[in-house]
Amino acid sequence: MKKTRITALLLALAMILALTACGGGAAPAEEAAPADEAAAPAEEAAPAEEAAPAEEAAAPADDGTVYEMKFSSSQVEGTWLGDLIDEYAVMVDEATNGRVKITIFHNNALGAPADLWTMLTQGGLEILNLGIAQAGEFPITDIVQTPFLLTTPDTAGEIMWTLLEEGKLPEFTDNMHVLTFLPTDMQMFATTDKKIESIDDFAGMKIRANSGQLITAIEALGASAVSITTTEVFLSLSQGVIDGGISSPSAMTAFTWQDVCHYLYAMPICTGMNYIGVNLDVWNSLPADLQEALDEVSREFYDIYMERNNAAQQESIDTMVAAGVEVVEWDDATVQAIKDATASMLDDLGESLNAQGIDGTGLVAEARQIVADSQYEQ
Repeated sequence: MKKTRITALLLALAMILALTACGGGAAPAEEAAPADEAAAPAEEAAPAEEAAPAEEAAAPADDGTVYEMKFSSSQVEGTWLGDLIDEYAVMVDEATNGRVKITIFHNNALGAPADLWTMLTQGGLEILNLGIAQAGEFPITDIVQTPFLLTTPDTAGEIMWTLLEEGKLPEFTDNMHVLTFLPTDMQMFATTDKKIESIDDFAGMKIRANSGQLITAIEALGASAVSITTTEVFLSLSQGVIDGGISSPSAMTAFTWQDVCHYLYAMPICTGMNYIGVNLDVWNSLPADLQEALDEVSREFYDIYMERNNAAQQESIDTMVAAGVEVVEWDDATVQAIKDATASMLDDLGESLNAQGIDGTGLVAEARQIVADSQYEQ
């Protein structure tokens, strides 16, 4: 009996050992297969097509916010540039899929230039279009308003974009994000009743200027410089407060100088510099994709503007001629005398900038080099 129990116990122990041996060998094989299967999805997650959504997610999502912006423009509504500014608002709307809505206020309707500048820098205005001579301090930009440095607004644009990209225009970047520059067509003299035929004829005349550099130039020629805002020039000309002024033909016709001026002098002096800038806090609040869209559409607008601006100069001169304005071409001696009288102005500006802690000498040299290398200069 005892022998039988021992035999049964041995048989049971043998069965347990057999089962244990089978279990220990099967488990690794069974678990290895799921491990191999699990590895496949991990390898499939690696391709670039899976990485793309992560890159897209990194960009700010369109959360439905619409950014309403007031845009103060110094341009006259209904003129070619006023119409082009209106088109800019449409371009922005399309480029941002309606997420940036611009409302244009033409002809400085929201306030005087100095007030508009304060509104922009202090947050009361989102976007501003002004000329550098109208408000704010732009000592470096005076380079492109120096007589006889360049002969076309295209070169002025080259200088401005180059200096901006190099971080050398703190007068802009400390106060706004520049969307685009708008160089004027080349500025010229125009007078009411007195015809200037030699440099001596400037003596005793009162000539309106809209920048520090042009004030210096007028006084170097022997005339008295008068600073008057753009919107007041026509009245001053018509009432004899001033005898003439310096401006671009486009601006002259926009403010109907042809109705009071009898002479236009076809000698390009310099260019003016306008800009479109957005308040820094407003700019920094925009999603990255909207910033990129605004920069791209603004550079596109710059190209459209420059093409139209170059055509507008001759069109404006033709308008003045049709109104009875005589176009005067000075002889070589007069041209040379005017250039000689203003020859030191660019270097003087460089020295003035040096005194302000700015590398004026270097900036002037760079501007001269850009002009020398420019495809637009003949």
